[in-house]
Amino acid sequence: ANWYTNVATSGYSTSANVTSEQNYHFFPLYPFLMRLGGDVFGLGGVHGGYSLVGVMLSHLFFFVALIILYKLTLQLWDNKVLAQSSVWLMAALPWAYVFSMAYTESLFLMLTLAAILVAFNARNRPSFSFAVLAGPLAALAALTRPQGFIVGLPVAWLLAIAPRRLSLLTRGGYALLGIAPAALATGSFALYIALRIGSGNLMAISQVTKVWGQGWWSDLSRIFTLPPANPLWFVDIVSTLGLIAWALLTILLVAQFVVMYRHRNNGSNKAAKWPAAWAFVIYACAYLIPPLISNPMNLGWGRYLLTAFPCIWVVAWKVKRVPTARRLITVSLGLQMLLFSAAILMQITP
Repeated sequence: ANWYTNVATSGYSTSANVTSEQNYHFFPLYPFLMRLGGDVFGLGGVHGGYSLVGVMLSHLFFFVALIILYKLTLQLWDNKVLAQSSVWLMAALPWAYVFSMAYTESLFLMLTLAAILVAFNARNRPSFSFAVLAGPLAALAALTRPQGFIVGLPVAWLLAIAPRRLSLLTRGGYALLGIAPAALATGSFALYIALRIGSGNLMAISQVTKVWGQGWWSDLSRIFTLPPANPLWFVDIVSTLGLIAWALLTILLVAQFVVMYRHRNNGSNKAAKWPAAWAFVIYACAYLIPPLISNPMNLGWGRYLLTAFPCIWVVAWKVKRVPTARRLITVSLGLQMLLFSAAILMQITP
């Protein structure tokens, strides 16, 4: 949160030293909106003003994201109980604290869901208008998080592969409209930083991430190093549990989709709208790979799980059949309200 506030307040660093922490590791859309909101409401000159705007934006974006999640889940599975369960779980799972902080997850989730929903609606009536709306939404997601370019993959699948009776040339054009904006957005930010730091290094935005760690696998030995030798051991363990949950739910998601596909002509499985439904597996699997390769161990991996939203359906399929689930969710939300309040106060007070 402090990094994003730093970008909103002072702009990006001009240092070309990628062996030190630099704020151009953090992508521009969210701090730009923090800066814009702070200036519009006159909070730019107030201590913690941009952080306060960031918190407000996170709540707003998360609310919109939940609406889109409900609509998308209902359209895909034609099940109101599943759609409701998905919304409540997204808000109640332990890592949902990031949706109440000055983090990018709310914005990224909203843009990802919006891009995919638009592209999903094009599966039966593909048109240029759907493509030119879904592609830029994916591009905005790419300007929010380093892994955002992956949103272009399900968008391209839904625009170019899922529709029937399209020529090969038309499919190619739609695929390009789905992928190119996200790739162009990431490349443009890389070029901007390269010009700003004056080194011409187009890889600076990715090279600087190594300062925080070489990747989860490289840091694996840390969980076997106990305190006091490793003062972050507890953080490493909790983060690893989040990663395990994410990987496990991704595997279960793939397995469930395979089972549903095999029975796609029976009962409610028709509502899955194959082959469009495979776009969600593509997104969930592809989104898991880059963080696993590049992100260090001591991160809240569970927050990445929440933005890989199809994984929530794996839990929702089970929870919607359990009567006590709503009580557990209510208790969880009550406890998290205390955590969220404390976290927000820490961000917006000196």
